[in-house]
This record gives sequence, structure tokens and C-alpha cells, in this order.
Amino acid sequence: MTAAIWPFDWITEFKDALPPTVISERQFPKVYAWIGRFRAAVKSARQSAPKPKTIQGSDALKHLISTGFAESEGKVDDNDPTGLRPGSTVAGAGCCGWMPVKSASRRRRKQKA
Repeated sequence: MTAAIWPFDWITEFKDALPPTVISERQFPKVYAWIGRFRAAVKSARQSAPKPKTIQGSDALKHLISTGFAESEGKVDDNDPTGLRPGSTVAGAGCCGWMPVKSASRRRRKQKA
């Protein structure tokens, strides 16, 4: 259930975001205790986690290109009102406006060929 805590942790960091007469540790001691436990767990995790490795963009690109897909093949519900099917071309937001984007299943077939 810790995933639901982050908005509370985040909002309490903003000065004057929560009026103390309405929302404070006095009115909600259990919520603030939960936030405290979450922060302690995050601090502990940061201390025990491996340090991130800095890599160059070209190395990141090589890694991404060599990595497989999470799903072997995308699935589309037969009742999906969009009419999309695996391999359909869809419009997606590109950096310069709307542009056609091939689905993962079609890219995968090209890579295998």
C-alpha cells in the first residue's frame, strides 16, 4: 500500500500547501505517521541501493536497441471500439506534432527479418 502514499508525502513538502487549521499532524496523526514511515523506508532504500552508473547517450541507445520487448505480442480485445488490431498503424504525438507510429508487433517483425 506504500504506492498510495507518495501524493501525501509530496504535498506536505510545499510550504503553505496544506493550511494547518485544516490538515495537519494534529488532525491526522495516522496519516502523518504513515508519511514518516514511508520517508524512513525511502531513506533506508537509498542507502542500501547501488549507486546509479552514468553512461553516454550512444551506450544508452545500444542498450535500448538490443533490449527485447516486455510482451511477446500485444493483445487487443475483440470488443475494442477503436477497431485497432495488432500491427495497426496509429497516430501518436511526436516531438513535432502528430505522426504515424507503427505498433510494436510490426517493428518486431521487421527486426526478425
